[in-house]
Amino acid sequence: MRDERSLYPDEQPSSGSRWFCLVTNLFLLGFLLHGILAFTAFLTALPLPFRTINLLRDLSFLGTAGLMIILILLIGSYRQFPWGALVPSFVTVVWIGSYYMPLPGILEWKNTEFVGSIITIIVSIWTFMRVRQFHGNWFIPEPAFTRVKFSLARTFRSILVKLFILVPAYIVFVSVSCFWMLEWRGHGFIHIRAEGLTTETRVYKSGDKSVYLLPTVHIAAGAFYNKLLSDVPKQRAVVLPEGVTDKKKLLESGLSYKGAAQSTGLAEQPDFRKLLPSDGRHYDSDVSDFSPDTLATLQVVSTALRQLESSSLSQTILTLGTLPQPNLELLKRDILDARNARISFGIMESLSAFDNILVPWGALHMPGIETELLKSSFKQASSKEVLVFAWRDILTALLTNRAAR
Repeated sequence: MRDERSLYPDEQPSSGSRWFCLVTNLFLLGFLLHGILAFTAFLTALPLPFRTINLLRDLSFLGTAGLMIILILLIGSYRQFPWGALVPSFVTVVWIGSYYMPLPGILEWKNTEFVGSIITIIVSIWTFMRVRQFHGNWFIPEPAFTRVKFSLARTFRSILVKLFILVPAYIVFVSVSCFWMLEWRGHGFIHIRAEGLTTETRVYKSGDKSVYLLPTVHIAAGAFYNKLLSDVPKQRAVVLPEGVTDKKKLLESGLSYKGAAQSTGLAEQPDFRKLLPSDGRHYDSDVSDFSPDTLATLQVVSTALRQLESSSLSQTILTLGTLPQPNLELLKRDILDARNARISFGIMESLSAFDNILVPWGALHMPGIETELLKSSFKQASSKEVLVFAWRDILTALLTNRAAR
């Protein structure tokens, strides 16, 4: 262990150095605390009263992220700021705030949280060890900040670095992560191409029976929905459309994507039963089937979507800010798994009366539906990509809407 007095001879702490020291060490402590709380929340993934741990975990992260922002600003403007050991913890906090991208592409959310909490604890321990190695103490001592001086030149340079290096690097990281996760989770049913977003339709055959998986999205270019259905058979066919019902009127505003579609120059997903001269059967869930947590999330989202319809973007953002802390496990179970089970049952039941089963459902549902199909005697026979929308059309619509305002 090093002697602190030998490291900083004749240095007298000032009020400024004490403030710098306090913020830095609070960040270190908060970072470690968040890792411990995140790990504890994983171990106690139970209903009330253990949700208090989740709240403490989230509050610890918000506090740690706020302190990190202050430190990054200080580092950019002050000479000789002892920041060397803090960089891994900064990167980890940004990664946590980005929902652990791209880990959710390969792991279930609870496993992602577990890995994230372990990495946070490891990085925290490493940081404390480095601080002890550099400063002879588990926390950075006040004398380390006595030579920290403000520099206007460094401030300008740091602004340039943040704007033209760090921000673009973060955007690239998020973009690449989203692309990779979409490809992985979508099992090839949805693609990000140079020209735009596409989905891949697939046909599965077993004897004289065919199942058409038609991955769709809630908003797209108007031509997409017609192209999606252009090659499907019309005879001895049944369409099993996606569409959550609300028989008990539990969602005050309903679920409409009209506003989101209009703001981007796109079209809202139509009722596929009206586009196809085929019989239609409904095998989707009702809102009443969802858990209270999922229902609370949908209430906020439906209200925000309705506000967007009236072009109230600021109010929409404020409403989305009231979203409750999502229980991702419950959301996945209600929105994805349970509904996939329903439509898979519907496909098998419909095969007794029809030769061609048309399944226009959301692209992210398709991997689960495909898995169930392949467990039976069905094999993939063909596939085709359909352009959902072009990037240039989205950009043009956004610029046009902004000019109109």
